[in-house]
Amino acid sequence: MHKSIETILAIGAVALIALNLRPFLAGPGPVLTRIGADTGLGPAGLSLLTLGPLALIGVGAFLAPRIQAQIGARRAVLIALFCILAGSAARLIPTAAVVIVTAAICGLGVALIQAVMPALIRERFTRRYGLVTSLYAACLLAGGALGAQTVPLIAAGTGWNVGLASMALPALLAMAVTLAARTLDMTPGTAPGPSMAQQRTWHLIACFGALNASYATVITWLGPQFELRGVAPAQVGFLIGVMSIWQAASALVLPPLLTAPHRRRGAILLSVALQMAGFVLLILGSAPPLVTVSIMGIGLGGTFSLMIVAIVDCTEDRGAAVRLMAAVQGGGFILNAAAPLIAALVMAKSGGFAAVWALHLGLLLLAVPLVATMPRLPERDAP
Repeated sequence: MHKSIETILAIGAVALIALNLRPFLAGPGPVLTRIGADTGLGPAGLSLLTLGPLALIGVGAFLAPRIQAQIGARRAVLIALFCILAGSAARLIPTAAVVIVTAAICGLGVALIQAVMPALIRERFTRRYGLVTSLYAACLLAGGALGAQTVPLIAAGTGWNVGLASMALPALLAMAVTLAARTLDMTPGTAPGPSMAQQRTWHLIACFGALNASYATVITWLGPQFELRGVAPAQVGFLIGVMSIWQAASALVLPPLLTAPHRRRGAILLSVALQMAGFVLLILGSAPPLVTVSIMGIGLGGTFSLMIVAIVDCTEDRGAAVRLMAAVQGGGFILNAAAPLIAALVMAKSGGFAAVWALHLGLLLLAVPLVATMPRLPERDAP
């Protein structure tokens, strides 16, 4: 096969793989009220649809490098895509146990992919690493729009279970293209396990966890809040889709514009400010929902993508960057997993959503000094 065709196939596979990492998380949001009514799941049970997968993504960041070393990156990605496909398809069975277990199965697949893909992209696209990484992050976040838009539209004419199960089709397409993209692979053993020994690792875990916890809560509970205010489920899906599109645009545009490392902390703080503005608007409830989700989407996408780039800025060593990324994503996603459950408990006590959004405002305020002092320059060993 011609080299340029191989490259196009590999880039297409990266985009499609990334597009499958969020639909199963964002898809339930617009139909969450219907899922609860049909399955009997309360707020705590519904929070497991996000908590379980995010926790597994965190654990997977620590385990995936070893799995990749044993079976190879390409085979690991294909197995992970099959998990997403099977987990999504099984959601045709509309029971509480199935919807929770399938969320975990999809989460296992995403865990394996998210831990392996950064290293795979770095090795396969050495000269285009920054560009392909931005594409990967943007498609990952755009996957949320795919789930949020498609699931309620299909569910309106069939049922929420059919809407959720339809997310198996993008996974099937991604598997087909990945099978065709035979050069999307890397040499075994190039993704070493994470190290938790350095203080900067814990600093970055705290930053990543605090800044991205908002996403887990927003995609879980934003839909029910809008429905409580009289917004139709299809319109809720549209709003969450718009938010995801803004996230993807922010992730694609901001990192290439901010090539100088000293500018990134300021950009992260700006993204945090936009998140905070979104939460204030949710509490007040006076702004048009489209304005609220747009501001929130830019903030969420900016913090996620800029944090990924900022982690790489902390070291010049390629292997150390991979280890650091695995450790930070692992610890960060485990912290993120608790957010929807904590939100459910807060709602049970307060009887509304305002306290949940206020809690995230406080968390972001606490994160500001962590971002301002975030490590940036490479650490050099003493001679």
